Amino acid sequence: MTWKKVTGAESYVVYQKAGTGAYKKAAAVTGTAYTAKSLKTGTNYGYYVQAVGKNGLTGRNSVKVTAKPVLAKVAGIKVTAGSKKATVSWKKVT
Repeated sequence: MTWKKVTGAESYVVYQKAGTGAYKKAAAVTGTAYTAKSLKTGTNYGYYVQAVGKNGLTGRNSVKVTAKPVLAKVAGIKVTAGSKKATVSWKKVT
């Protein structure tokens, strides 16, 4: 996720929740981007960002956004025909 720089911000705190759980601090970053990792497919996640200025002063929370990871498409499908049978193979989806 990315967001616009806030004037006077020295860093940002990203908050995340899974499903109907509570928001928890996921990361503190100095830039304007964050990549969530180790998410579970099919779970709804919520996020918001808070700017942090000098002396730890915080700004208002950003708008809350949601995301739901889905599995990637199966790729590399291959069919090998044999006598009275066919073998289908594909690349593993991570």
